[in-house]
Amino acid sequence: MHGLFWTTTLLTLLVTALPAHAAEGGCKLSPDQDHVELKLPDVPATAPDLRFYGDKSLKGTPVMTLDKKGLSFQGRVLCDWSGGSYNAQKSVNMVLTCNFKNQPGAIACARGLPVKSFWSDDGEGSAVLFLEVKKLEKGMAELEFQQQALFLNVGALDAETWKLVEAPNKATQRKKERRRALVTNKKFLKFTTDMNQCLASEDRTCANSLIAGKDRFYVPELQSLAAGSTGNCRTDKGGFLSQRRFSECLQEAPFVDLLKECFSLEGVEALQVVDENTLRLDGGEHWCELVREDDEWTLETITPKD
Repeated sequence: MHGLFWTTTLLTLLVTALPAHAAEGGCKLSPDQDHVELKLPDVPATAPDLRFYGDKSLKGTPVMTLDKKGLSFQGRVLCDWSGGSYNAQKSVNMVLTCNFKNQPGAIACARGLPVKSFWSDDGEGSAVLFLEVKKLEKGMAELEFQQQALFLNVGALDAETWKLVEAPNKATQRKKERRRALVTNKKFLKFTTDMNQCLASEDRTCANSLIAGKDRFYVPELQSLAAGSTGNCRTDKGGFLSQRRFSECLQEAPFVDLLKECFSLEGVEALQVVDENTLRLDGGEHWCELVREDDEWTLETITPKD
């Protein structure tokens, strides 16, 4: 009955848990939109020279430009650089300011404006520049302003000067789906439930299955993590436990407590998914990293939190 209650409670907590997302400092980028971050070079640096066209052919007169004058749309300057013009000697401080009716002199971060220019680290850092993109396919970025599509071939730029920043909500949703698929896996639920019960029993030899098939097990700071263990529970100079030493450690309360904390309801509830085959159980002051191979879970390492 205890095992069924533990499994049911754990499943409910795991499926409903969702990590929080921190907003961008200095400017709240739309959490639902992808962005292209344009990496600004160190000083001195010339002004950006980007031309946005009305269709994918990239021909004719650009509809929007970002150059030494600032950000222009249909020939009209919407936003200009700090100080009125781009200063190559102060490029790390160059942000766009826009004279909107309700926000004169505001940094270029208005909703609907596809170019976001602001200081990082809540206004304390250097200038950063983002493009809010509707779509990015084969290097062709599609943006939108005043219901008009704009196109820029970012693929033609130096690969070192830009990167795609995925919409936080998209990334969070994908992580949530991956987490859900993992924690609803019957083998995973059985594995964590069985291990929780094994560690609570007097005979803990069943916990040897945690490192099944491994010649040795990595615990780099065992002496500090499991303070109070006897001389039989110790790693070699490289921080590894042999299978024999691991079995001996299972007889030591400080070491068993490390595992209990990870396989507790709270520890499994707070797990972090590294990838589809790797996760970390939260032991409070340490992580227990598990890996999956052939749909079987084993303990990879126990490490202190940074």
